[in-house]
Amino acid sequence: MKKITVMALSTLIFLSGCSGSDSEAESSEAATKVQAATSETGCIADALDISYKKDTEFYIMRVNDDYIQIPGTCNWIYLTQGGVYPNLRNGQIAKVTADVEIYDGGEAGYMGNYFIKELKDSVILQYENVVKDIDLPTATETEKMNYGNHMLQYQHNDELYLIILNRQYIDVFLNDELFMEYEYDQLGNVLSPFFEKLRTDTVF
Repeated sequence: MKKITVMALSTLIFLSGCSGSDSEAESSEAATKVQAATSETGCIADALDISYKKDTEFYIMRVNDDYIQIPGTCNWIYLTQGGVYPNLRNGQIAKVTADVEIYDGGEAGYMGNYFIKELKDSVILQYENVVKDIDLPTATETEKMNYGNHMLQYQHNDELYLIILNRQYIDVFLNDELFMEYEYDQLGNVLSPFFEKLRTDTVF
């Protein structure tokens, strides 16, 4: 019988997620490790590739109970054993410095997701400063959000809104606070409720 192997991690809970590729050069300490175990079920799983990056800087936003790397693509951030998130309220953004493990492949289908191994530093930023440092697309009434374009900015009456596509919800934040949240059924013009609220001041 053909020998089958699967990947196993005993100290982490697998959560599905995906992220854009990271083109930065790996630090000299970066290494790739693959852990394998013999399957008792006879199922084939992709190899899980884990690389390590020390003292990397990135932006992280808290969206309800999720922590999202920005900008990026489907980029939920997780923790390794002993790792911690920056101390953020819902809607706040921080620039952090951390040692991270980067996951690709595996049964959960990771695509460059960051797992915080050790948080070194974090600085909370105002939205105005974030959009100066990060190129975020501007929302329009015909904008088609997707997980490749899951975060938008919108200026209205001198106020800056950040619009986040997170799982099955659209979350809109203003001044570090949740402005509105609504569920959508299909990707497409999912911003109609947001623009309708701005026009009519009706709570959805």
